[in-house]
Amino acid sequence: MKERLKKIFTVENGFINKSPCFTMELSDNREVIFEGCKGVVEYTDTSVKLNTGSAIIAFSGRGLYIRKMTDSDVMIGGFILSIEFIM
Repeated sequence: MKERLKKIFTVENGFINKSPCFTMELSDNREVIFEGCKGVVEYTDTSVKLNTGSAIIAFSGRGLYIRKMTDSDVMIGGFILSIEFIM
């Protein structure tokens, strides 16, 4: 059985400009858990853009959907092809 590859990316930009930090946890390219979201800017089946307060994080892919969402956390499922940081 193929083991799931997990990568954790943490960007703590608070020490630079006093902005809140966020964390992304990717499971292969099929799911991302994003903590520190201030809101959803765009949501289609090919693009999800999240506001962090200091940047926009854009996920592109196929069959994207928001699996779960709380006040500051978002879980995105689908086939993630790219992640872009828009400052």
